[in-house]
Amino acid sequence: MTDYRSRKDGSHYPLSRRKIGTGTMSTGTAHLNVPKAMTPKTATIPDYAIRELDLYWENDEPLYRISEAWSLNFARKMKAGRYNHDLALKGIRDNFVPEIVKKYRKEDYGDNPNFIEDYYLGKVSKADKEALAKVVLANIEEQAEYLYKNNDPSLKIQRG
Repeated sequence: MTDYRSRKDGSHYPLSRRKIGTGTMSTGTAHLNVPKAMTPKTATIPDYAIRELDLYWENDEPLYRISEAWSLNFARKMKAGRYNHDLALKGIRDNFVPEIVKKYRKEDYGDNPNFIEDYYLGKVSKADKEALAKVVLANIEEQAEYLYKNNDPSLKIQRG
């Protein structure tokens, strides 16, 4: 059944219907050729991919500089007695882990362009972010504790 729209002069014309999946207006994950078990709602990152992402951010200079800022901030909070592990984990999960995944997606792997699809990082679930954040936070906390215990001069407590 075709729907009609009326014009100002009283005549009618049919509404055009665009079929889903044609042109550039496709929706869903069918065009990605991803198996049903790997749709964004159910996708989980395997442990080896979490290890890969952990190694990636440690060896990427801009991401490592960001992690140094996180560790200095945590060390300052440790010195002031305001450090909270749960809030640190939430901050890493919500802010630093998405940066790692976003930068990893953009990486060029030369002769293996589907390397990123092996881990299916199209949509990372909250549980996967939490798992990666625990690994990342362990490294950052270790560095923060080192700075705190050695009374690094950059640990000025800012008041106010």
